Amino acid sequence: MFKSIFENGLKACPEHLQDYIKSQNIIVIIGIFTSIGFTIFNYIEMGDAYFPTLFACICFCSAFVLTKNQQYLISRIIAFSGLFIPTFILAIYFRTDMGIRSWMMGYILAAAISSSIYFSFKEKSITATLWILTLIGLLASPYSDAFGIKKLELDILNNTSFIQLNIATSLGFLLVAIRLSEGMKNKTHLKNLELFSSMESKTEELEKQRLHLENQQKENELYRLEEQKRQWQTEGINIFSSLLREGNLEDIKDQFMKQMVEYLKLNQAAIFIAQTQDDKTILNMEACYAYGRNKNITAVVAPGEGLLGQCFLEKDEIYLLEIPEGYTKITSGLGEATPKCLCLAPLKVGDKVLGVVETASFKALEDHQRAFFLNLCEILASAIEQSKSTAETKKLLQASQKQAQKLSAQEEEMRQNIEELSSTQEQFERERKMLLEKIEELQKQKPLVESH
Repeated sequence: MFKSIFENGLKACPEHLQDYIKSQNIIVIIGIFTSIGFTIFNYIEMGDAYFPTLFACICFCSAFVLTKNQQYLISRIIAFSGLFIPTFILAIYFRTDMGIRSWMMGYILAAAISSSIYFSFKEKSITATLWILTLIGLLASPYSDAFGIKKLELDILNNTSFIQLNIATSLGFLLVAIRLSEGMKNKTHLKNLELFSSMESKTEELEKQRLHLENQQKENELYRLEEQKRQWQTEGINIFSSLLREGNLEDIKDQFMKQMVEYLKLNQAAIFIAQTQDDKTILNMEACYAYGRNKNITAVVAPGEGLLGQCFLEKDEIYLLEIPEGYTKITSGLGEATPKCLCLAPLKVGDKVLGVVETASFKALEDHQRAFFLNLCEILASAIEQSKSTAETKKLLQASQKQAQKLSAQEEEMRQNIEELSSTQEQFERERKMLLEKIEELQKQKPLVESH
């Protein structure tokens, strides 16, 4: 039963107010019994002095009922008023010429401290108002006569037992108030520690989530960039493959170099094709493009000569960001300058090198650009090899056609000779038959001649 009384209104109470309502219930229960006792005592011994304690009793009972009906703010204000207002009224009634009686200060301090029991720090405006009222009451009490509030002149107020009873009661209220206040502070401190720990935990969790999101964003950004690079390479391969399918390599090589320079954002590029001259292999410049124009330049490089010849012999890429002094210059209408990046790649099919592509630019190629360039050189090498195979096949076909024509002419000539020979043979056969006929005729005529 007592547990249910002290837990009055807690079931529906918000969690942050439960400790305050528990403390209020304790003060209210103690206040009800105390105020009832003092009301009876004051009515018997002091006459009109019973009214403040009766008011306190009504306030405490009202606060209990309001708390049960979940009117938490009003109930706390009324509960505080039940302790605060009667205390100051009695203090003024019981004052002496020297001011408030010393044993009343316990009640006043208990009333002041109770503000921190009833109200949370968030309700600091209410707490501040109550402290201001307490201070005003203390400062105004010496001037009560000016407001027409007369002090009570009763012998019992000087009675030692009465004074001791009030001192004990006020100290009891004060100790309960201090105890509850300290308990509230400790609970508040523990809650603050729990809240701080929870906030730290949540902060760590939020930090982890933030780092996870940042990493996720970075991964997404890297994936997006990689996807853009892959798409760029795929589109480039499609463009150049389509260009190579459009016509003969000899006719489109300049266009091919132009698109390669523009697509890779180079400054110049040249293609050297391996050829045989006087039983020696040379690298002959077949096409060159720089600064938006095709260059009609004639250049021949021997295998092993310079970086280009070295690339041809080693059958591997050469990528330089530090260009040898005087190796090459990029020339435009504004002058000439040494490039910052040089990239040479062999045109290789299997182990066979068909030539070299040389590029120069003022900025380094990115990894995906280099990979694309090497892939492009492989496609170009395959196109050159196919073009050479097509040319050789065409040449063999032409030679075969000429040989077939020659054989056909020889066959016609032989046929004519055979016909002539056959005609001659037939003529010879006819003459032989005629000759035999004449011989037979002469043999028939021979006996007749002999008989004459």
